[in-house]
Amino acid sequence: MENRIPASILMNKKDRRRELAFAIMAVPSGNYENSKDYRAAHMQYLQVLHDTGKLIGAGPLLDESGVFYDGDGLIIISAPSVEAARIIADNDPFHQQDVRRYCLKPWLLSEGAMLEVILSGNASNISDEVLI
Repeated sequence: MENRIPASILMNKKDRRRELAFAIMAVPSGNYENSKDYRAAHMQYLQVLHDTGKLIGAGPLLDESGVFYDGDGLIIISAPSVEAARIIADNDPFHQQDVRRYCLKPWLLSEGAMLEVILSGNASNISDEVLI
C-alpha cells in the first residue's frame, strides 16, 4: 500500500491523547458446532478480563442486516504489547478449543468517550450498558 503511515507517527502526535488497544476478531472454526460446551468457560474468561481491567468491550457481531448471528465475535482489550494481547487471545477457551479462530489487530483509540474512560483508569468500572 502506497500511503502507509508508520504507527509511531500517529502515536506521537501531541495534539491528541491516544491509547493502544487490541481488537480480537473471531470467526467460527473447526469445532464451532461444540461452542455450547465451552461457552461458560469463555464467559468466565471474559469476566476475569473485565475484573482485571483488560476488557474494554466484547460481544457477538451480527450480519450486515443486523438480523442474524453467524458465530463471529469481537473482543477489545487493553494490553501493553502485541505479544501480551496475543497471550490473552490465545488463552480464551473458544480459541484453545478451536471453536473460533481469531485475527488480532492493534487499534489506536484516539476519539470518543471510551478513550476518556480508559485514560482515567476506570476501564473496569464501565457498566455493561456502555459496552453494548
